[in-house]
Amino acid sequence: MIHGDIPIREKTALEMVREVRSHVPSDIPQAEQTEQISVLDVAGDIASAKLATPHWVDYMTISKSKGEWKILSVVQRIDN
Repeated sequence: MIHGDIPIREKTALEMVREVRSHVPSDIPQAEQTEQISVLDVAGDIASAKLATPHWVDYMTISKSKGEWKILSVVQRIDN
């Protein structure tokens, strides 16, 4: 852990996809199932982006490889 009680977890892309798919359908009301994606910065073939939802925020580092953008890392804040 860093910064007190913030847990650090490592997951592969496949683990992240499986986790998201396992929580569908969501118990979050349809009206709250909104998200806003912001591109924070792009420098050549790397970028940073932010995904904001009513219940969490993800900050992502992204890299372009063979014409496709791939997520390299995600830092997430979950609101309880």
